[in-house]
Amino acid sequence: MKKVIMIIAVAAILVGCKGKGTRVQISDSVDKFKVEKLFVVDSITVYRFYDNGNAIYFTNRKGRVDATHSEYNPVTHTYNDEVNETLCEGD
Repeated sequence: MKKVIMIIAVAAILVGCKGKGTRVQISDSVDKFKVEKLFVVDSITVYRFYDNGNAIYFTNRKGRVDATHSEYNPVTHTYNDEVNETLCEGD
């Protein structure tokens, strides 16, 4: 539960990030997304890229990747945050 709260808190903070990050070298990317390294906290690196105009934020730590996607619902005037976690085997 603490991890979910932390991810939601980081996502909320990142929504306000409008500044530029550090460009990251792209390797084996079919779509050639421009990935930016935003910051590192406690050995966790936060990255951002844009997909169809939407900012996608993700973190990477020891073979684990968390991606957060936020969608606005104009009918209810609310945001829906979706967190996807991927566990990678090996390096």
